[in-house]
Amino acid sequence: MKKHCVVITFSIILFVLFLVHEYFLFAHHEWRVLEAVLKGSLSLFPFILCFLGWKEDKSRLSLLFLIAFCLCLIGDAVINLFMVFSAVCYFVAHCIFVRCYFYFRKPKFWQFVVWIVVFACICIFIQFVKVSSLLKIFGVLYTFAMTAMVMFSFGIPKQLMIGSIIFFVSDILMLRNFIYSETVVSHFFSLGSYYVAVMLIAVKIFFGFGEEVCESKWNCHKVIFI
Repeated sequence: MKKHCVVITFSIILFVLFLVHEYFLFAHHEWRVLEAVLKGSLSLFPFILCFLGWKEDKSRLSLLFLIAFCLCLIGDAVINLFMVFSAVCYFVAHCIFVRCYFYFRKPKFWQFVVWIVVFACICIFIQFVKVSSLLKIFGVLYTFAMTAMVMFSFGIPKQLMIGSIIFFVSDILMLRNFIYSETVVSHFFSLGSYYVAVMLIAVKIFFGFGEEVCESKWNCHKVIFI
């Protein structure tokens, strides 16, 4: 019951801060530093939940998730100030998420096939977007990690899988905002779905995995290698 109260409290505070963040983003464009602080504060809540989950079980799996959330927190805080650095943080974080998912089950052959097909289709689409070559390179790298995260989430605990799918939807909406004119509504759903996704993943880590991790010796969190 105590953990449920913590999650509910964090969710309410995060939602309120999210609304405040959206207000300053569109009503006061010149307050970029404050907007960055608010965005960093929003990402702090899932990070704290992940930290508490790691503190309780001290497993390597929870530690990897914690590192990934730390990178997401840094990326969210500086994305409007240092976009390239933020993109690198996100890329590494997604790669770590994928590694975490391998703790639950070995990836299936069909997942590799679907991943390659989806990755290739999005990369082809990126080539037609009128942006700089540098942004296209980052777009391809990020797509590589993001599509891997969602494809390899199938078969793992449902809460993580749903969080990964919503994460992917959030990135598709963000791509839409980047290509076309961004509106208050489109940004609200893009960023809002992102926080729903990370909270779903963080809450699962907070409550723990139990026996879900140990489908095989190769996947078990007791294995000493990362």
